[in-house]
Amino acid sequence: MVEDFGKQFTVARETLGLSIKDVSSKIKIREDYISDIENNIFDFPLPNIYIRGFIRNYARLLKLDVDKVMAQCPVSEFQIDDNIKPHSGDVVEFIKDADYETNHEQPQASKLGEKVKGLSRSLSMFKDKVASLPRRTVIFSVSGLGAVLLIIIVVMIFVSNRDKFDITGIVPTEAMTIPTRSITLSATGNVNIVVRNKDTLEKIYAGGLVSGTVKTIAYYKPIQVFYDRGEYLLIQQDNGEKVCPQPGRGGVEIK
Repeated sequence: MVEDFGKQFTVARETLGLSIKDVSSKIKIREDYISDIENNIFDFPLPNIYIRGFIRNYARLLKLDVDKVMAQCPVSEFQIDDNIKPHSGDVVEFIKDADYETNHEQPQASKLGEKVKGLSRSLSMFKDKVASLPRRTVIFSVSGLGAVLLIIIVVMIFVSNRDKFDITGIVPTEAMTIPTRSITLSATGNVNIVVRNKDTLEKIYAGGLVSGTVKTIAYYKPIQVFYDRGEYLLIQQDNGEKVCPQPGRGGVEIK
C-alpha cells in the first residue's frame, strides 16, 4: 500500500538510530524532502527521475531492498510535462537500463588481450620442444621467433587501434577522409534520447528533445538510438529512409 511505502523508511531510520538531519548529511538531500518521502508526499518541484534517485539513495543508506523499494515506488519512472524542459541529465537514469539488447561483441581491447595471451602460450610450448636442440640452434630459433612475434603484436595493436593513430604525415589527407553519415531526429513531443556507437558503446549524444525540435547527428559506424517515448520520435537517415519507433521505451540500430 502507498501508506506503507513511506513508513518503511521511518521504521528503518529509527531502527538505525538516525535522525532526519543525520540522513540529510549523509546522502545530501534536503531534510524537508526526506520528511516528505516518509509521509508519502512526492510533489517535489523536480523531474520524477530526481525524486526516484532520492528514494533509491535513501533506501540504500537504510540497507533496504533497493529493487523491491523501487518496484513499489509510487513515483513513475518517466515524466512528460510540457512545463519541464528535458535536458541531458534526465537520461542518466534510463541509460543505465538501456543495455537490454544482448549479444554485444567484446571490445577490441579485450579481444586483443586474448590473442596476446594465446601467442604467449604458443611461445611457451615452443620453448619446451626446442629444449633438446643444440644451444646455438636454440638461440637463433628463439631470437627469430621473438622477432616474428614482436612484429605480429605491433601489427595487431596498430590494426585494432588504427583510428587512434595520427598518420597524416604519411598518408595524404584526402586518403584518410572517413565517410560520415547522419540521422535527423524529429520530436513531436517531449522525449529523452541516447545515441551511442554500437561497437564501442561510446555515447555520441544524450539529451532531451522538446516537441518540435529537430536534431541532426553525424556518425561513421553503426549506432544505437534509445528513447523513452517512441511515439514522439521520428528518425530519418541521410538516404531518405525513415524509421518510426514503437511507442514507449525502446531502441533501434542504425547502420
